[in-house]
Amino acid sequence: MGKKTFHNLINGEKVCLSGKYFDSNSFFSNYSIESANSGAFDIAISISKAKSASNDLSKITLEERKNIASSMISDDLFDDDLLNHLVILSGTPLTFIKKQINDLKKIFSNQIREIFKNYEYENDFFLEKNSQHKTYYTPKKGISYAVLPFFSIRAIGIILPISILLGIPLIIKTNPVVSPLIYKILEKLHSLNYPKNAVNIISFDEKDPSSIKKHENLIENCDIIWTFGDDNNFRYKNLDSSAHIDLFSSKTAIRHPYNNCSALVCNNINVNKTIELILESSISLPHECMSLKSLYIVEECYKEIKDRLIERFNELNEQTGNLLNETTLVGYTENTIIQSATNRFNDLEKSSLIKILNDRNNSFISNENIFLPILMETNDDLLDIFNNPFPVISLVLKKCKNIEDGISLLNNSVSQKRLSVTFFGQIDNSNLFNKELIKTNAIHLRINSSSLKIDLLNHDGNDYFRMLTDIKKLENYD
Repeated sequence: MGKKTFHNLINGEKVCLSGKYFDSNSFFSNYSIESANSGAFDIAISISKAKSASNDLSKITLEERKNIASSMISDDLFDDDLLNHLVILSGTPLTFIKKQINDLKKIFSNQIREIFKNYEYENDFFLEKNSQHKTYYTPKKGISYAVLPFFSIRAIGIILPISILLGIPLIIKTNPVVSPLIYKILEKLHSLNYPKNAVNIISFDEKDPSSIKKHENLIENCDIIWTFGDDNNFRYKNLDSSAHIDLFSSKTAIRHPYNNCSALVCNNINVNKTIELILESSISLPHECMSLKSLYIVEECYKEIKDRLIERFNELNEQTGNLLNETTLVGYTENTIIQSATNRFNDLEKSSLIKILNDRNNSFISNENIFLPILMETNDDLLDIFNNPFPVISLVLKKCKNIEDGISLLNNSVSQKRLSVTFFGQIDNSNLFNKELIKTNAIHLRINSSSLKIDLLNHDGNDYFRMLTDIKKLENYD
């Protein structure tokens, strides 16, 4: 199999003006790729083309943009070659790649649908439905810059539909895993007559010392910045402390933090359903950001939940192997991450902070890139072990006396916002819950939930709409 090359896509043209490319490692020796390592000229041209798109976008009506955004994602985009690439580069089993693609479709359509539940348009501007106030909403001026996280197909569904709908020019910094997918989507977008200069794709090597300067250049020249999680590329500490600048101070920043996702298992649950939801949320989502990492369980049902989870985690030992086989549930991880995670878990166990519960032996594993899932428990009241989670399958259990105790543990053990806290079972004392809700400090929170997945994928189009528009007085409105 020959080497695949991914260029920049600027003004609809595949180019690399620097003439430089960087290689990306694959989990398979017969599959190799190289990607454009953009230079200053690539970045300058992408900024120039994005700025020139405003005039072209002004010629497309809101109705036309809505139709384009609604028609972009179709099944013909996701052929076998693309699926194989996503599996091979990310090390993620095919079954979870397909789930992410389904999520992408849902997020894309949901975002558009949610916006038009609350807003209508007339004469190419937005009006709030059933509002007595004569106000209208206009897109923010300028261009957007977004860095796609290493492996999150869903992020494309978050960024693109609202940008198209509002007609905001966009520069996307891609990465080797998702490049072919974003290229396919843009080919479809161009076929729908969306201006080619309105969405520009660039890439550069994050390991290159000059990458920070490239990011800074893009941020300085863009007006809206999309950030995902704790990506080191957005920890902008200027190397020259005397010239330290807060690059975000005058920008519209749309942040997507990620952190420890937690759940509290209460009383009166459907055990079978809850176990499967917990398992799916631990293994099927990107493990460094969205997967369930800590589980608080009331003592009344602790033993039953614990025993069932041990059984299910042990079954995962045999669900490794061919990533293209849809029965495979455990994928590949970089060896350096495996070693780092293993050392950390060993140190936690030696310090008596955790006890590993499941059997992690599998005589059939010969691939050094397979990390068998870890299920563990802790008795430490102060330690939130996965406040900085590793991108491996792992789940820590903690017993609590009751719901009130569980909420207290959730509140006291985290030093920064969790992405999600989900409650399974019945919460009788709603007043207590409401009192503690703010302290829980969760970005997403669900009560008596039948799903963790809906919570973690809840990217409401209205939120982005409000962040990306300005409210103005409507004059001469009848």
